[in-house]
Amino acid sequence: MPQTRQLPLWAGRTLALVGILLVALNLRTAVAAISPITANINADVPLSAVGLGTLGALPPIAFALSGLFAPLVARRLGLELSITVAAAAMVAGHIVRGFSDSYTVLLLGSILALAGMGIGNILLPPAVKRYFPDRIGLITTAYATLLAVSTAVPAVLAAPLADAAGWRLSLGMWSVLAATSLVPWLILYLRARRDRAAEPTDAPIDTAEPELFRRMLRS
Repeated sequence: MPQTRQLPLWAGRTLALVGILLVALNLRTAVAAISPITANINADVPLSAVGLGTLGALPPIAFALSGLFAPLVARRLGLELSITVAAAAMVAGHIVRGFSDSYTVLLLGSILALAGMGIGNILLPPAVKRYFPDRIGLITTAYATLLAVSTAVPAVLAAPLADAAGWRLSLGMWSVLAATSLVPWLILYLRARRDRAAEPTDAPIDTAEPELFRRMLRS
């Protein structure tokens, strides 16, 4: 079988590269940002032992359920729109947590953010395979590195920010970073929809190589 020809990373797919890396940078913020500031939150929103335990149990539950439902969502909506929806859920979840005035609202925001992160976590590998079939190892290493950054940085910044500006800002500010990951995927979705609308309905299906990659090879 002939090997896939390597293209420069910026050859018609810069937006996809930026989108993949930005999503990776957001995939652990909701988990890492809350644990160091539970005492600050408890001062305004009482957290019982059961409440704390529920918040702590949400990440593995959300990621496990995402493994079941993310492929179904992707088949229903398409890859680009599914990641767009996941990024939007992250934005909404962070904002809701930032405006929490009760445990119920905090829990709802956490569920939203973690659901988006779980779906993004499952769909990034297919996105890498679609847009970078020639550089899967490199892009996977890059987003795995940013995933580690997404775990470490919020944990370091959470307590100082909560002490200086309040725990709501410490939680809600990650919505800005999540919004940056939403933009490239929204553009990619609109492009993909436009391309699908322009394709002949009776065009033969060739699964040997992604159509996007074939177009880049011809360019």
